[in-house]
This record gives sequence, structure tokens and C-alpha cells, in this order.
Amino acid sequence: MIFHALLATTGSLQTYFEFGRVLSGPWDWLLPLLVLFLLIWNTVVMVRRDCEELGGKSASVLIGLRTMTLFGLFLVYLEPQWRTTREVTDRSQVFVLVDTSQSMGRKDVPATLGVSTPAANSALPTESRLARIKRAMESGPMLNQLRGVHDLFVYRFDEDQTPLAIATLPWLDPASTDAMKVEIGTDTEQETEDGEETDIGAGGLDWPGKLRAAGGDTRLGDALEKLRTRGRGVPLAGIVVLSDGVQTAGADLSRVAQRLAEAKVPVYPIGLGQVEPPPELRLVDFAAPERAYPFDPLEVTAYIRSRGLEGRRATLRLRQLVSEDALEPNDRGLFEDEVEVLLGPDAGEIIPVTIEIAPLETPGRYTYEWDLSLRGEAPKENRSETSSGRRRRFQIEVEGKPTRVLLVAGGPSREYQFLRNLLKRDSKQIELDVLLQSRPREGLDDPAYLTEFPDREALAAYDVVVAMDPEWDRLGPQVVDALENWVADEAGGLILIPGVVNAGSLLQNWSHSPEYQPLRDLFPVVFEDEFEMFSDEMQDAARVQAVELTRDGRDAPFLQLEDSPLASQQVWETFAGVYGARAVKSKKFGATVYARFDDQMAESLGQAPIYIAGQFYGKGRVFYQASGEMWRLRRIDESHFEKWYTHLIRHVSAGRLHRGSPRGDVLLVEKETARVGDPIPVVAHLKNAARDPYNADEVTLYVFSAAQPTEGRPLKLIADSTRKGSFRGEWTAGSPDRYRLELAIPESDYDPLTRTVKVMASDREQVRPEQDRAALQQLAATTGGRYFTSLEAALGETGEPPLRAALVDQTRVTPIQGDVDQVWKAQFHRWVMLGVCGLLCFEWFLRRLFRLA
Repeated sequence: MIFHALLATTGSLQTYFEFGRVLSGPWDWLLPLLVLFLLIWNTVVMVRRDCEELGGKSASVLIGLRTMTLFGLFLVYLEPQWRTTREVTDRSQVFVLVDTSQSMGRKDVPATLGVSTPAANSALPTESRLARIKRAMESGPMLNQLRGVHDLFVYRFDEDQTPLAIATLPWLDPASTDAMKVEIGTDTEQETEDGEETDIGAGGLDWPGKLRAAGGDTRLGDALEKLRTRGRGVPLAGIVVLSDGVQTAGADLSRVAQRLAEAKVPVYPIGLGQVEPPPELRLVDFAAPERAYPFDPLEVTAYIRSRGLEGRRATLRLRQLVSEDALEPNDRGLFEDEVEVLLGPDAGEIIPVTIEIAPLETPGRYTYEWDLSLRGEAPKENRSETSSGRRRRFQIEVEGKPTRVLLVAGGPSREYQFLRNLLKRDSKQIELDVLLQSRPREGLDDPAYLTEFPDREALAAYDVVVAMDPEWDRLGPQVVDALENWVADEAGGLILIPGVVNAGSLLQNWSHSPEYQPLRDLFPVVFEDEFEMFSDEMQDAARVQAVELTRDGRDAPFLQLEDSPLASQQVWETFAGVYGARAVKSKKFGATVYARFDDQMAESLGQAPIYIAGQFYGKGRVFYQASGEMWRLRRIDESHFEKWYTHLIRHVSAGRLHRGSPRGDVLLVEKETARVGDPIPVVAHLKNAARDPYNADEVTLYVFSAAQPTEGRPLKLIADSTRKGSFRGEWTAGSPDRYRLELAIPESDYDPLTRTVKVMASDREQVRPEQDRAALQQLAATTGGRYFTSLEAALGETGEPPLRAALVDQTRVTPIQGDVDQVWKAQFHRWVMLGVCGLLCFEWFLRRLFRLA
């Protein structure tokens, strides 16, 4: 047992005096004391015998000197020392989990402070659920109340499996709480000098501004499971959840709650949103072709969802507008049709309604508007797309000339034969030329069959080039340069389909020669060195590789093989897969991956099994397909193969329709249909008055919504360092709407460049608009927490005990043994040894004086 005594305390530092010799058991003390006693007894016996003639006083002096010497040596044996010990305080922690899914953008929370029952106060002004949370965090007392006891860690969660940490708010010292409240209240709207935002824990800035209701799913179970793992070993007082409780994906919430209970982690849900579902009639989505040709039969479909309106009738009206910016269709000579819909009892049921549009004869851009109304409902003024969810606009581009396609193939593969026959049949919409390298004289009498690749001037007339495993070495670097310039400067669309025969040959120069670098730049993927992934040794031709669309692929309209996204997804799930796809090293920066294939060997080697990818290249688009095997879709339905290439050719040739100003300025967006929260790359290619690439550090584009058509939000496009005159940026839509992107053309009086993007909300986030109070109550009861009906209840404003009283302080203090004072210890040993030597010398002197041995 180490003997120690507290001598002084300074804050969390304590200085102790102790004996360094570990004496943990009774024998550790008894044996040294017994040895000391025997030595002293021996000293007494020997000295008394030596001093019989001198008398008792002399003996006592000598015994005393020897005894002090032995005690000094015993003291050295015990190793006395001073040690400084500090106390480490692990502050109690609270995880705050904020729901940022799209359902949190629903405006059904009263904006009036102190009101906690939305249904009972429907006449009061409302705000979105997430806006109420942000307001409480920016100006409310809840965070400061919790920080008076705990360290706070704020996370947001939605469709991702792992919650994202957005702020760390340390414990507030009670002595400086008032000062910190003032700092938080005044600094939340400030920015640093260089414009960067910082959380409160790092400077008291506007971190709640990072919260946006953009997630397409609510994975509450996954988020809680991750925080349970993250909270292991820390003094966690509990998890505070701010959500409506409606989980749309992820781990089962009841099982996660059981694991939290076993880990003794209580959850304190704070519910937001109406408890009772409101009556609802909504136009959730629609399907319409973006492009068509004269006299094409046209069908458009609207998807309607209703709730609490059983037996009532709704009217869906489709009208053609005079122009894109027209507020009302005033011209009665334009197309107009309407359908009456009987609303059923199933809550959340989606009803498809299809309307045929009269064929359009004249090329141009046509604007249509859906308008959904409930019979007997009073009309609302200034009803926009976003405010009601019942009015949507879309456009159909009618092309005036057929799309010119050049099909270049190294050999007559199945994919080539099926595609050639398909494009030749579609002579009204496609004007096809073919260059088959293995048989250059095939179809010699047909002018559509070429014997050599077109020169630069002839190539400019084409809209799309389909390169199906050609022999690039036979075409030569001059053709490659012309093709690269055609894509970059003439907004050409290029479809690249490598194969085993030519792309798999390591003998070809194009895979590694510097002369063919422009060709390798066109690919949206990065290949392994010298295309080593095309080696037959790495390919198992007998094993099917399933193809799975990514989220971008599922959302891409040009990859839809059926009229509805759900039916198209079922087709892709039915598709057996491919056999000849090769993995690549990675995708290029700025490219979009639309589909991957199943290749576990490639993944183990660090390769990317990308099957479909695309990218902007200059003014044009490049599409990559890992193998020519889409003909296998014909086994499901021949129309799927036709739709695949028809949609694909129209997609890559879109740049030719948006070549912008007469001098060649172009504005491009990666996708014209997106979901809330999706990043949308934007690219602009601009020229100056002399038609040279425009030189500037940045340009400003403005984004206008249909709800606010006159108030544009600026978006900066930064100059691309690799290509003069190119500017890139990324825009993220915060709410469902139809947006118009507008960019003024520099040094000209041309009309601005414009593009339109339709942003949709997640269907799953809109199915259940009310708060799932039962799920939140069960979560709290299972984990030992408490459910709060509103933020006001959590603050104690409704008469219930507040949240701060429910959270138990888990702060723990751990003493940490510090270092020994080595200076004092060395000095102590020095003085003790000097004392022992002095005593022995004095004893020797007396013995000599007394004439003793």
C-alpha cells in the first residue's frame, strides 16, 4: 500500500507526499521492520558489551548514533517522494440529432412563440418544421440550458446511413454563461473575414444555416445506431431527436431502440408537425417527352395523390400557354383538355392520368401547364407551383430536322447490326451514315456507307457519333483531333462503346501514345495503364455481371425504358446482365456514373466496375458504355433496345439544340430533372466580341423559380483552368419547383442564355405528412427517455418538466497520476547520505576517542 498525504491543492492539480516503495501486503512492512529491529538490537548488545568500562552515558551516545544511521538507511529504502496528481473531467455529453429530410420542409408549425398545438391554431401563421428548429437553436434558450451541464454535439440526418456532424458546442462555465449567451446571440449572423462559416463551438457563427430540408429519405434508425456506436466509452447523458418521426428507410426503429436500451442510452424525441393528417390533393409528378419530331403522337401522364377526400371529385386540366413566362393561357385557340377524377379512400394512393396531345406540326418550343383543382373548392389567388403542389409546367421541344448520326464500328457485332437496322428504319427522325472498318466496301452503292472518316468540315454537320469499338489507330491522330474539337467546340454528342477486339489490344498506340491523349480525355472514366483491364485473363466470359443503376441513373429520364420510373426500374431489375464489361480505374472529376456492374474481383483490386457514365466535354456530351451488350434487352422486349438508343442519342445530341448565341456561347446543365438536394453541375462556354474565348475569373448566373420569377439568386461560375472560355459551378435546389437558369452573354446585346431544371420532391417523404407520435413515444419508452410534444414542451413552457431536468448529468472525474518531483528526490537522497556518512564518521571519532574497537 502506497502511503500518501494531500499537502496542497491548486485547482485540479494536487501535490502528494508518498513513499515510492510498494508495500502492498503486511509482510512488505513486517520484514523490513523486523530487519530494522534486529539491527538495532544487535547494535545495543554490541555497544553495551564494548562500553562496560566506560559507563552508560557513552554507550547511549554510540547507540543513538548507530540507530539514527539505521533509520536513515531505512528511510532511503522507503523512497519518500512528492507527486503531483491532476483530475481529468469528462464532461457529460448530449447528442442532438436533427432531421433534415424533405418532410421537415412542410409548413405546419405555428410561427407564434408559445404555441405548441398546430391543429388547434391553424389560423395562425406557420413556418416549416426545420425553420422552427433553426429559430430555436439560433435565438432560443434550449441550447444554453443544456450547455450549462453538458457538452453538445449536433448532427443532421436524412437519406445517408451515417449522420453528419455540423457543430460542437462545449460546456458553458456558469461563471461566464451570461457572456456566452450574448456572444451566441450576436455572432450567429456574422462571418469570418474570408467569408467562411464556422459553428458556435468554433466562434459562435451561423451553423444552423447549414440545415436544409433536402434529404430524400428519413433513416432515423440508422442514425441512432451510428450514434450508439459513437457514444461507446463516453459519459453520454442521452440523444435528443428533433424529427417528425416518420421513417421511410433504414434499420428497424424498434430493434435499434432495444440496443440503445441495452447500452443504457436514453433517447428524448421532440416531435414536430401536425399530429392529425390534413386533407390533401397534390400533383406529385408527371411524365412528358422533352423532345419530339413533327407529327409525333404525344402522351403525357400526371400522377395525383389524395388524402381524406374520399368520394370527392377533382379536375385535372392541361393547357398550352402562349409563352414560357405567361401567367395564364389567354389564347383559347391553343390546346386545352381536362379530365375528371374520382378520389378514392386509400390514403396516399397515386392515381395516374394520361392525356393525349394533338401532334405538333411546327418546330419550336411549346409550353404546357397542369392545373389540378378540387370541385367545390374556392379558387386561390396567386397560386404557384410550390405553394399548392397542384400546378406544374413543362416544355416540349419539337425539332425541325432529323438528327444526323455517324455510326463507326470496328466490326459487325450484334450490337452494331441491331443498332444499324434500328436507325435505318427511323428515317424520319434519324439520318444515318455508317463507317464499318472491317468491311469498308459494304453497301458501296449506298451513299450512307462511308469508306473513310469525314473531314472536319463534314464532321460539323453531324449531331451524334457512335464509336463502337473502332480501330482508332487506323483512323489516326488527325481524326482524333477533329473528333475532340467537334465535341468541345461544335457541341457534338459522342457515344463510346469499347470492346475486346480493338480496345482490348495492347498493341494499339491509342491506349498509351501521347498523340491519342485527346481521345483518352474524351472518356469520362480513367482506364488502367495501357488498358491492362482488357486482358482476357481478367475476364470470365461465362459469368454474368448484373447491371445496377445508381441514384443518378434511376433519376435520369433518358435511361427510362418504360413510361413510369417504377416500371422502368422493374425492367432493369429483370435484366439479367452482361458478360463482356471491363472495370476501369475510376471516374473522372465532374463525370456522372449512371450504372455499375457486379465485379467482386475488380473491387478487390481497387478498380471501379462502372458500366455507364457520362460527362460534359467542352460544349458537347460524351457517354460511355462499358460493352456493346444492350442488345440483350431485346430478350425482355424489343422496344427496350429501341428506347435505349433512341433516348440516348437524343440525350447526347441535346448540346446541339442549346448552342446558344450566334457566336457560339453555350450554357449546359448536367440534368434537367433532379430531386431536392441533388447537386447539379452547370457549365458555360463563352466568347468575347472578337469570338475568342472569354477571359474572366468568374461569371454570375441567376436562378429564377416559378414561385418567384422576378427574384433571381446569384450563382458564381468559376473559370476552368484547363479550358479557356469555360466556366463551371454547381447548384443545389432547396425546394421542389421549376427553375430557370439565366446567364447574360458578355460583351454582346444577345438574349441571355437560359436553361430550365425541374426539381421534384421525394415521393416517400410526401406520403405521410403528419407526425408519427406513436413511433416517437415508443422510442422514448423503450430507451428510458421522454417524449416531448413540441419545442415549447421541451423548454418547460407547457408546465411539464423541461428537457434539461430529464437529462441526468453523467460527468465523471478521473484522477491521473502525475510525475515525481525528481529534483526534490535527488536532493533528499543527497542530504540523507551526507547525514548517514556524518553520523558514521562521528561514531568512528568517538570510538577512537574512547579507545574502542
